[in-house]
Amino acid sequence: IETITIVEVKSGKDYSYSVHDYTNRDNSSSTKLADSGAIVTVYYNNTTTKYPVPSSAGNLWRVFTFQDGSFTKVNTMTSESNHDNVYN
Repeated sequence: IETITIVEVKSGKDYSYSVHDYTNRDNSSSTKLADSGAIVTVYYNNTTTKYPVPSSAGNLWRVFTFQDGSFTKVNTMTSESNHDNVYN
């Protein structure tokens, strides 16, 4: 379970949140992250938003983007073996 509390947001900035299964980074068909039952919970502006992990293979879960005070659910599972590329 991941919990995020957003207290202050800089105007004009875009944010994104992802979860990377680094242990299985070399296995693009891994379902360990999907099978984990992970849920990202975000607290912002007196609201709670929950994002459950998608049930597909991969090691990089792109959870959401945050722009101009609102969330956009991305909820895609891809694969990335190089940790330098997780945020690209």
